[in-house]
Amino acid sequence: MQQREQEHTTFEGDLTVTGHLYVGREINGLTITNVIEGMTGRTVFFDNGTHRNFRYARRVNT
Repeated sequence: MQQREQEHTTFEGDLTVTGHLYVGREINGLTITNVIEGMTGRTVFFDNGTHRNFRYARRVNT
């Protein structure tokens, strides 16, 4: 059994990101401009003016 990197999934379920969410990271052509920590997850803002709410990461055993 192997442990993969952390996964972050949006509350809407439309985007899953493996690894860390940080300012400057590019995902699907969008660059993260701000990350705000909340009680249930992170709100991530992108350079096109949109934002998505991500659940806190979980480790996945494969």
